[in-house]
Amino acid sequence: MILIVGGSGRLGRAVANRLLEAGNKVRVSSRKPASLHDLTSLGAEAVRLDLRKPEEFVPALEGVSRVFTAAHALTGRRSDSIDAVDLVGHQKLIDAARRAGVEHFVYTSAQGARLDHPVHFWSAKAAVEAYLEKSGLRFTVLRPSAFMDLYAFELIGRPISQGKTVHLLGSGSRTRNLVAVSDIAELAVRVLTSEEFVDTHLEVRGPADFSDREIIDFYSSKMSRTARVRSVPQWALKPIAALMAPIHSGIANLLRLPTELAEAGDATIQHSKTITGGTTLSADPILRERI
Repeated sequence: MILIVGGSGRLGRAVANRLLEAGNKVRVSSRKPASLHDLTSLGAEAVRLDLRKPEEFVPALEGVSRVFTAAHALTGRRSDSIDAVDLVGHQKLIDAARRAGVEHFVYTSAQGARLDHPVHFWSAKAAVEAYLEKSGLRFTVLRPSAFMDLYAFELIGRPISQGKTVHLLGSGSRTRNLVAVSDIAELAVRVLTSEEFVDTHLEVRGPADFSDREIIDFYSSKMSRTARVRSVPQWALKPIAALMAPIHSGIANLLRLPTELAEAGDATIQHSKTITGGTTLSADPILRERI
């Protein structure tokens, strides 16, 4: 049995779908198991699991040999915080998995994660990586770059296709690597169903780097329409984030990201391997429908 933690998210769903298609026994967890009907209709078990509630770990892990987790709280607030979910929640899940006799724990981290990272989400990811390495469990860490499906397809391609405004944080000129969720999911299935990548860190990248402005130009050209763009100046992001922090820490986290990621840069770790996916921007379903 393979347990998917964070099964209602983009990546968790994609991994579960592929595992089910290949005939694997899959248990998918979510805070709201009713939201997993599409997966249970394919044969998955659904179970409630909230990373803030360790008492829910034992029934979720019963009979499980492998765990894949992609849950996070980057945009969470109050008790649904990065500390509660991404850090402490995952550390307690690792402890519970060890006690339950799990044979392989696959953790989704992030490209550039390191303990001294200025963005708490990335430093928390690095802390969990270190905790997992020392846990005694056989492990694999996936460190994907930014999700193409979100940062290109949803936040830029979709509004352009609908004639809506694209909103940028900062100038949109900084380049970053984008990887498709489908490519990460295909790799995750390989990791979960073989011995190929045990006790390994995998840097998961897409075939190219893009700036938001380049992505806007790409969609504008493909759709033959001029994009409407509105940007928040880089200098204004941190002050706005400071004002938002007491109200909604998740939104404040997002507002700080462009500046802090630019300052931090990307980092790999010495004992990692790099896997490059092949999916490009042209794979966007919106484009396939229109072209």
